[in-house]
Amino acid sequence: MRPITKSPSYLIRNPSSYCFRMNIPKDLQSMIGKRELRYSLRTGYLSNAKSKARLLAGQVQQLFNELRRSQNRLMELTDQQIQKMATKYLERVKATMDEPFGPDRGDRPYGDKASLNEYINGLADNKEDIRDEIAMGDYWRVKEAAVSLLSDFGVGANGIDEDSASFAKLCEWLLAADIRGLDYHKARLTGTAPVDIERAFNGVLVEGVSMAPMTPEPEEEPSILLPQLWELFKAEKVKIGRWRGNTIRNHTPKFTAFVQFVGDIPVNQVTKPMARDFRMLLDHLPPNFTKKGYPDLSVVSLKDLKGKHDKTLSVTTVRDYMLVISAMFNLAVEYDYIPVNPVTPGMIPDKKRNAREQRLPFSDPTDLNMLFDKELFIKWSKDRPERFWAPIISLYTGCRLEEACQLHAEDVKKIEGYWCFDFKGLTVADKEGEEEGQMLKNESAPRAIPLHPFLIDVLKLPEYASGVPGDGNKLLFPNLTKGPETNYKYSHGLSKAFSRYKNNKVGIKDSKKTFHSFRHTLTDNLKNEDVSEWMIEELEGRAGKSETSRRYSERFRVEKLYDKAISKLNYKVDLSHLFESKYVPKG
Repeated sequence: MRPITKSPSYLIRNPSSYCFRMNIPKDLQSMIGKRELRYSLRTGYLSNAKSKARLLAGQVQQLFNELRRSQNRLMELTDQQIQKMATKYLERVKATMDEPFGPDRGDRPYGDKASLNEYINGLADNKEDIRDEIAMGDYWRVKEAAVSLLSDFGVGANGIDEDSASFAKLCEWLLAADIRGLDYHKARLTGTAPVDIERAFNGVLVEGVSMAPMTPEPEEEPSILLPQLWELFKAEKVKIGRWRGNTIRNHTPKFTAFVQFVGDIPVNQVTKPMARDFRMLLDHLPPNFTKKGYPDLSVVSLKDLKGKHDKTLSVTTVRDYMLVISAMFNLAVEYDYIPVNPVTPGMIPDKKRNAREQRLPFSDPTDLNMLFDKELFIKWSKDRPERFWAPIISLYTGCRLEEACQLHAEDVKKIEGYWCFDFKGLTVADKEGEEEGQMLKNESAPRAIPLHPFLIDVLKLPEYASGVPGDGNKLLFPNLTKGPETNYKYSHGLSKAFSRYKNNKVGIKDSKKTFHSFRHTLTDNLKNEDVSEWMIEELEGRAGKSETSRRYSERFRVEKLYDKAISKLNYKVDLSHLFESKYVPKG
């Protein structure tokens, strides 16, 4: 990225938006762990970017000043110091466990074998509670002990910052020592060998709390940074034709969230606990979290999120995040930047088995009668031709919403004697296609679909298309546009408008019924008419399940689609009243 001319020094340009950048003063770099701060301003307008950047610059400067004021009381503990303190704490815990029950410790909490077994089972429950506290960063149990230990070891004389990373790590080790203490207590009660204090902190004490050895580990070879790996990953996807511009824009926020959480660090410093904690954070974030108070995950903790939001990211969304991050690290393994992928299969949620669990068809005739109610539908669509035509087109072709919205007037044409929709467009990366042209989802999406007689004889769609102002390559719905503000989709606004109409005007509030349900409605109708699955796949632009279903000729396709599929559509609802719309040519 290159700086923008005549812009503030903290403003730089991304391909589609502006980004805030500020160098971190040298005296604070070791404390923050970075040389510069970067933050997307999420706007492509220079004037807005300048305003946001100036405000952010002031806030960052205040943060720098606060860090300098608190620098004298911040402490940085080595792993060896923390280990010594935790060992001392565990010795105290063990000494307490060695004391017999009596006046000091109270009465024995069990009196027979059954109550003893119940007591021992309770120790396991306590261990699980402590593990949860470690994962959530909840240190209430050991905070007082941590402060006391720091004082005993003479490292808290200048004040103790309980929000520092060192203090949090010390608390994690003390909680881990509590777990070892419970193990020791159980060993005493069951007559097994006691826990060896000298070896208590070798290896991993509990999942997620790694105990550093007393001797320093050899430094790892330098590795590329995460942003460099992301650029390499994107380039590979584009090269093989799997990603184009819109796909990159959709996946980039997933990487941005991950790198905010773990930091702009070398690839070989990303650990499995980091990836696991990121997954746990996603499980507690609300939908559209960047717009709901969480634009920067570097300042978000799992402890703050626990139980805060009733509605959280869907399983599908969390799966999408983890799949993208995992695929990126798979490439790092292939390039020998890391030996293993830190994202293990268990961190990726299972895919929903049945697509119908996510989308349902509209019921015929109940839902269709409600959606196309004469008064409601014609009133809702009176000033927007796409609102009138797109639902009807999808109902009678099974096309996707974006496919209907990006149709050109010339795409309503006769092919081999049949009036058809010619769904066409690019399926690989292309700048012109993204900004102005038609884009299709996959290689099966380009297709010609014959028009149902209802669209020709009653709604006179070919006449409407021929009357669209402008030359033949103009959109069928010229008022639609796409760009950064619409996520490069013509259908962006209509999708939201239809959802509001369905929920608020019509009263169909089932979240599994969306515009996409028109495709399922057509599928169910044709299956009831015994239309073959491969014919429905061709109609809807889905990849065929067999090689044969993907290879029959275009001439055969148009004729057969009309005779064997389109002409058999037979909904149980009367839509003849739609003729009264102003968008239906009269005469």
